[in-house]
Amino acid sequence: MKRILSATIITGICTLTSGTLVHASAKRFIPRYADYSGEIVLQGSFSGRQTDSGKRSNSSREFALQEFFHAKGIGFIYRPSFISMTTDVSLGLQQQFNETNTRSYDKNSNVWGFRQDLTLLPSHPYNLYLYIGRSQELVEGGYGVGQSSSIVLWEYGAQARYEKRPWQSSISYSHNESESVWNSVTDTYAANLYYFNTLDLINVNTSYHHFDSSRYAGLNTTNKDVFALHFRKRWDNFRFVSRGDLDQHEQEDNYLFTENSPTYWEHRQRWEWYTEGAAYLPYNVDSKLSYRKTNNEQSSRRGGYANSTENNTDSYNLKFTHRLFKSVVTILNGSYRISESLNAKTEQQNIRLGSSYTKRTRLGNIAAGLSGGISDTTSAGSQTTLSEEYRLSPSSPTSFTLGSQLVDPETVSISVIDHTENGILVSLIRNVHFLVVNVGQSYRVVIIGLPVQLANPWLEYTYLADYATLGSEYTLRGTTFGGHLRTLLLDGLITPHTSYRQYKQDVVNGYFPGDPNSGNSYSLGLTFAYGSINGDVTQSWVESEVESQERFNAWITYDTQIQQYTGGSCSLAYENRNIEDLQSRFSTGESQLEEDIYSLNAQIYNYWPDWKLNTNLSGNYSLYQGLGQTTTRGLLFNTTWNIGRMDLSLRLNYSDTESDMSGNKTNTGYSTVWFLLRRKLF
Repeated sequence: MKRILSATIITGICTLTSGTLVHASAKRFIPRYADYSGEIVLQGSFSGRQTDSGKRSNSSREFALQEFFHAKGIGFIYRPSFISMTTDVSLGLQQQFNETNTRSYDKNSNVWGFRQDLTLLPSHPYNLYLYIGRSQELVEGGYGVGQSSSIVLWEYGAQARYEKRPWQSSISYSHNESESVWNSVTDTYAANLYYFNTLDLINVNTSYHHFDSSRYAGLNTTNKDVFALHFRKRWDNFRFVSRGDLDQHEQEDNYLFTENSPTYWEHRQRWEWYTEGAAYLPYNVDSKLSYRKTNNEQSSRRGGYANSTENNTDSYNLKFTHRLFKSVVTILNGSYRISESLNAKTEQQNIRLGSSYTKRTRLGNIAAGLSGGISDTTSAGSQTTLSEEYRLSPSSPTSFTLGSQLVDPETVSISVIDHTENGILVSLIRNVHFLVVNVGQSYRVVIIGLPVQLANPWLEYTYLADYATLGSEYTLRGTTFGGHLRTLLLDGLITPHTSYRQYKQDVVNGYFPGDPNSGNSYSLGLTFAYGSINGDVTQSWVESEVESQERFNAWITYDTQIQQYTGGSCSLAYENRNIEDLQSRFSTGESQLEEDIYSLNAQIYNYWPDWKLNTNLSGNYSLYQGLGQTTTRGLLFNTTWNIGRMDLSLRLNYSDTESDMSGNKTNTGYSTVWFLLRRKLF
């Protein structure tokens, strides 16, 4: 009986003890916060847009105001080295007003958001990062005509990382979804592997990214795959570099972005392999041998029109550089390039020799150089499709010249890459968004407007130009010779400079559809620098068999620190181009074209350390006159102010663009006000 009682008591004690231990262990996994912060936030956004084009007028006004409480906690689960975490929570209200030409509405709604970040084993070389969140963001300037200034963003993702030298690797997935008129959904998959050995001087890096994006309730879908592999190895007197890149882009668009049909599909693929070997030889001779292979494929369908092109290019380059003391550098460069498309083949052979000389004298430094070269270009077949990329600044009138002089102007198509939406392509409409004009032997693309969803004057845009060249069979030989002289006088106070270049084209055999060109160009200018002032004035001339051109460039910049916390900068530029076509007329119907471009940019900033107040004011102005007229004005003001526990931010943005191209007059005004008031509570 005693044994039974003793066993019962012992069993009860063990059960009670084990339950207490399990409960105590479970409590150790309850999240604990080591630091807190809380604040009240008030932010608002107002934007207005007015567009007048011919007899059409489009306007919109948007206003949104948010007031919410935001709290953040930093802590851990079990212990800081096991799981670290960050929690964000926000609760509040939003008032919203929107008005367009056709409708207006106002709306009140709740604002709530959260974000939870977890990192498993944060201090280990291998860890796992997880996050999930919802936010209701107040977008500066809204999303365009008749669209909301506030969007709801959902996001979640994970990343597994490993880092232990010489290795680094990661695999990640992220999902982003916005609830607005855009209805944008993006899934991203990424993998990276990096190896770097300092002893063997080996560097290997490979990465893969995949994007799935959908907008307008699935009317616009985009898929992208980007793969890269880079390898680098160094020895005492030798360096080897090799890299490969693959970029695939497929997009289907059933929205209103195209000219003839609301349905648009495009597939682009580009891959490149580059290999380079460099050797440092005796007698101050360096050599470099490189090989590059590229492949470009494009398929598109616009309504009932389908197009498909492919281009393969192989390039070889050999370069020798010799240095004699510190004054003379001689470079011998030879290259061979072969390009094949579906119906054409082009070969180019180039050899170039150049030498530069620098000498320090009592008056200053003298730099002079001579160079010359011979190139042979052989082309056979029908039309060749080319694709070129141009990234242009918004502060100057947007125009660019196509790279080939044998352009079939009817085949030119222009697209814009929207970098804010994972590289989505937006097609532009000829004579609505852009013009193609003939200037001498070249063709220039002039951007006269952008679709509403893209028109932001403070952003740079990347333009893709696709066009076909005229088919022909010929061998064209070109020879060039030139030199330059530059003298720095009075410690760089003034620098006179001049250059000369002569070139000649001869048709060796076959038929060249254009006009072989021969002529010369020369320039004379003066650069000056005094303290915070820099500038240059240059006059240049081009005389050839087909055109005569005079160009005058002048620019000056002033950049100074007025006081310890106050500074500013200003730049003014002017360019005049006067081109006379000696054989035919421009597309404008005239034999002479004169263009003037003016631009002014200014900025001033100041910081008051006692008040913790920071301000920045910048503005730009540009005027283009020639193939029409375009005027752009912009003003941007930023300020941040810290008053104890309170932070205030204010941003004012205004721009105005007036364009008159080929009788198409467009005036667009754009203004935004964005402010943020944050009061820290604890």
